[in-house]
Amino acid sequence: VGSPANTSSWHQPKLRNLDGAVMVRFCALGFKFSLAGTVCSAFLIPLYLGGPGDAPMYSFNRYNLSNLRDPSGKQSERFWAVVVTAYFLTFIFGHLVLE
Repeated sequence: VGSPANTSSWHQPKLRNLDGAVMVRFCALGFKFSLAGTVCSAFLIPLYLGGPGDAPMYSFNRYNLSNLRDPSGKQSERFWAVVVTAYFLTFIFGHLVLE
């Protein structure tokens, strides 16, 4: 560690293990992206539950994208929220990678 007068080496810690630094950044990226996905899923799950599909009330299929399709085969208008959320998560991931 240099003296405060030598600011170029004083502010930046020495990198000793590149593999460890990459692993920590990768884990931080995954954590931040999973937080964004959790927030988006808190928004999407109620949309799936209220969808026009014919899944039984206490079935796991009630909580997924297949419940947004009408029994007649027509796509629900709620599907656009899923498309917007997919683009949002793609943007968030790109932002986090470049951060």
